[in-house]
This record gives sequence, C-alpha cells and structure tokens, in this order.
Amino acid sequence: MSSIRLLNRLGELISRGEEMLKTFDKFPVKDMFGEVGELSLDNREKLDQWKLSCLNAIEIIAGKKSVFYETFPHKYIDYKNTTFDTAMSHYLSVLRALNEELQMGFLYGVEILVAKDMLSTIIEEAKALFQAKYKDAAAVYCRVILETAVKKLCDNNKTSYTKKEKLSSISNKLRKKGFLSLPEWRQIQVWTDIGNSAAHGNFSDYTEDNVKNMLNGIENFVEAKLK
Repeated sequence: MSSIRLLNRLGELISRGEEMLKTFDKFPVKDMFGEVGELSLDNREKLDQWKLSCLNAIEIIAGKKSVFYETFPHKYIDYKNTTFDTAMSHYLSVLRALNEELQMGFLYGVEILVAKDMLSTIIEEAKALFQAKYKDAAAVYCRVILETAVKKLCDNNKTSYTKKEKLSSISNKLRKKGFLSLPEWRQIQVWTDIGNSAAHGNFSDYTEDNVKNMLNGIENFVEAKLK
C-alpha cells in the first residue's frame, strides 16, 4: 500500500474520531439518582468499529510490536471510571503521532530500501507525496533516496564506508576517487542539507521549489550514476 493511501486512511480515521468526540454524548454522566450512564448501543457500535479500523491501520503501517500499536487501547474501556473525552483524546493522540511519523518518512529505513532495491519505487512515492502537497515528507524521502544511491555508487566502485558514516563523508570519498565531479559533489551537499533540515523539522529552511528541484535532480542523478 502506498504512503499516500496510508496517509489518506489515517486522515480519515482521525477525522472520524474528531467527529465522534464532538457529537457523542459525554460520559460518564450521572442522572438524578446518581446512576452513571453509558454510550448508546449505536454509538458503542460505531466506536468499536472505528477502533478496529484504527488497530488494523496501525498494524499495517507500523507493526504489532510498535509503540503505536502497543499504546492504542485494545480492550473495552470502562467509561464509569474513564471519561469519553479522555479516552478519545488518547486514541487521537496516537493516530496523530503516527500520522506525523509517516509524513516525515521516519517509518522507512535506508537498510530496508537497499536490501530490497526499491529506489525507483521510492522515487515514485516521493513524487506522489510532493504532488499531494506533502513537501516535507517528500524531502525526507529524497534524503533516503540520495543516501541509498550514494552508498550503491560506493558498492559499485568498491569504495568502503561504515554503517553510521555521514553522507557528506561518503560523498567526499567518491569525489576524491573521481567518481563524482565537483558540481555533482556540491549538489549532493545542498541536497543533504535540505534533507537534514526536513528530518529535523526545520521546514522553513527550504521551499517547495527547493524540494521540487531536489526531487528532479536526484532522479536524474540516479539514472546517470546507477545504470
């Protein structure tokens, strides 16, 4: 499933949760005899269906062992002891955090991309994110694509690097060995800066046009260097 579809699905679930938070009666509510009310059967059914959809989406996106899956309540909540507002606020906080991580591209590891050789697929994902106005997520994806491409260029030309070595250091090695021209090396530094800014949440450091040019440039770089 593409990241765009996952982002859209999360957005739908968050909107539904926010709507329930606004429209459902607030519980617990004590009547004149001191008895505590509960959600109506219809609202209970809607809430349970929504929770199952949320758990399914979280499992697909982050897995059952993720902090998102583990912290999203699985069981029935006793609203006599926990208010509906409190419970829904917690549900929504988990979904919003997951949505932010997905938008930032933090759920995709470079090692996975290298192992599965998915550069062309991730380039298409980055394009789709950019077209959907997720410029910051697209910038993070571009950073992943760039690092993957540079490391594969090293592999193809028998240039060693360590697992945790910075991209700037790796590109310096390629430049010294003549596998990168001076303009290419300089452009990689610019792209790296943009990608790092996106990954650290410094979104005002670059513009939408910067990301567009970065995406086009990296795609051309991959086609030229990794034939």
